[in-house]
Amino acid sequence: MTDGKRKRDEHLAGGRPWLWVFESLRAAAQPATLAPSLLQFSTPTILHCCCYLPPSEVAADVALLVRAVSEKYLPVDGAESARVCRLASIFARGVFQRVQLEFTAETELTLLHFFRGVLTSGLSAIEVWRAKVEAVAALGRFLQQLHEGGLLSVDAVADHVLFLVRLIQDPGAALHAAGSNYDCELEVQRLTFVALGYLFSQARTFVFERPWAIALQALRVILESVAAMKTVVENYAASR
Repeated sequence: MTDGKRKRDEHLAGGRPWLWVFESLRAAAQPATLAPSLLQFSTPTILHCCCYLPPSEVAADVALLVRAVSEKYLPVDGAESARVCRLASIFARGVFQRVQLEFTAETELTLLHFFRGVLTSGLSAIEVWRAKVEAVAALGRFLQQLHEGGLLSVDAVADHVLFLVRLIQDPGAALHAAGSNYDCELEVQRLTFVALGYLFSQARTFVFERPWAIALQALRVILESVAAMKTVVENYAASR
């Protein structure tokens, strides 16, 4: 065995826990039934393994997982589905933070469908908002992955910008809300603006006039809403 092959085999061996988990997921008659336990108990063990495997295979495995979650738990309709979707977003973001993946059109669409599905779920329970926080954080990382992988186009960036802008709601009422959801709502807004800021700064050559104008109008509405409160609120929530 040559030194090069030995090093490659040793490198791939570091990914064995990941391979074992996803082989079980693929072999399952109903992968969605395994997804919750995989996400809860295997994530800390296998996340680091993604660095040792081919990026295209990791992307396919992540897509397999979120497809299984999507089929059973979207749209988010209760505490359990919110919990599983939140954990799936955390898992995906953990992978995105560790390695640049290689997506096919299918894996890209699968991940995008999942994140958007969580974010457009209509329930307003606190568990659902927590899932939305993790989904928009993962979506922001996913957009970075697409940009770094050369997969963004003018039409795709326009579509992403329009979707993100639709997530932004009037923060004025949220700042004074008595319910337990307002902090999560503000965090979704903040992370949405982070994702928009990334697109405008790093993928600016793909941002044409209409997306710019729509995003600026959304920002103007939010600033006017905050100003209309007529009081300066100096706390973490307001600063976001």
